[in-house]
Amino acid sequence: MKRKLLLVGLLATAFVSISSCNLLSSSSLSSTTSSLTSSEENSSSSSSLLSSSSTSSVEVVKTEYVNLFSANDVHGRVVTQDGDYGLDVLSSKLKEIEQQYGEFIKIANGDMFQGKFESNVLYGRPVVDCLNAMDFDALVIGNHEFDWGLDKIAAYKDGDFLNGEADFPFLSCNIAYKSNHQLLEWTEPYTIVENGGHKVGVIGAIGSQLTSTINAGMLKDYVFLDAVSQIQKYAAEIRTNYAVDYVVLAIHDHTDYTLNQIGNLSGNSKIDAIFTAHTHQKENLTVGNNIPVLQGGGNNKNVSIIRLKQGSHIRRIESLNGASDPEIKAIIDEYIKGEIEAKGNEVIGYNSKYKNSGAMGSLLAETMKNKFDADVGITNYARTGLDAGSITIREMYEVYPFDNMIIKATISGRLLKSFVNYAYSIYYDYDFSVSSIKDS
Repeated sequence: MKRKLLLVGLLATAFVSISSCNLLSSSSLSSTTSSLTSSEENSSSSSSLLSSSSTSSVEVVKTEYVNLFSANDVHGRVVTQDGDYGLDVLSSKLKEIEQQYGEFIKIANGDMFQGKFESNVLYGRPVVDCLNAMDFDALVIGNHEFDWGLDKIAAYKDGDFLNGEADFPFLSCNIAYKSNHQLLEWTEPYTIVENGGHKVGVIGAIGSQLTSTINAGMLKDYVFLDAVSQIQKYAAEIRTNYAVDYVVLAIHDHTDYTLNQIGNLSGNSKIDAIFTAHTHQKENLTVGNNIPVLQGGGNNKNVSIIRLKQGSHIRRIESLNGASDPEIKAIIDEYIKGEIEAKGNEVIGYNSKYKNSGAMGSLLAETMKNKFDADVGITNYARTGLDAGSITIREMYEVYPFDNMIIKATISGRLLKSFVNYAYSIYYDYDFSVSSIKDS
């Protein structure tokens, strides 16, 4: 059995939010209170079940394994369509796994909201509701959670149920305000969850170097503290204060250097298992003293599971299948059917033949060059190619889901050449040739 033991710093907010929902009128609340009081007065026999003598005889039986589940880099794949699996299929896979092994601690390891039309236009609201229904235990803040401004994500932890509210904590042990280096008030560095009679601390982090992947305007008020030192600090805090059986890390990053540092933490700062994300690769390895590390790729194609026990573990990546969970599908349809579905299917152009993501990058660069009468057009890569035939708004969101700006600048040839030599995954217009650039 899994039980959420501690949502650090969230309980008071949760109670205030519930009391403000007006689910009970003052009169019905009074009558309910009276009936509860009456029931308590007339049920001394039932209250004796909670006496110290009876509870002391109850023995908590721990399962052999702690079950851990992670989904990463879903990128707004709410709807199952066009070869993409939606959250209904993710839920179906989760239920299949839990039917086989029992309940899992469920972690969303960053970049969950941005990327697809249906999620982008609703700022991830369907994702939050679906994760609530799937009983997720935590969501780690990734770099693409910054794309719309963090306030759009913080709204899901503001206590206002009208604009959507996550039932689980948002985790980040190292995203802080630049002004005072304090952690964000709507995130927590960790949460404590029970699974199979075991107490497990779950720490959330983002790669310290991922600031370069975020629009500078969205990051101007924030700083990423050193991930390893923060993880080391909070792991020790968890073991000291909560007598946990395991400490698990979910980090939105995957770099060998960072993982080796974390894998070699020891004593109270030891990490027992690591879920990674961000690189969209399947990663299945160990670091340090046989510490399991898993990442299930990205784009809702796979999920990661670790079954952990003292001294050993079982780890594997599970591919999603085509089954759909009708409960989650109903939540999705409530948002998608109607105006949003019609808007996404609106035809805005025609493509004569298939263009891969590289061709789309060059095409955009060419378009910018011509539109703004520039010498060269430069852009980052497209997320996917574009099929031949009618072009819909939904398809264009899939090709370029980023909320970017077009900037026109005047620079020297020498600076442009140095940029070309340094840049990664950058596309240029079709006529661009670095050999034709003069330093002056």
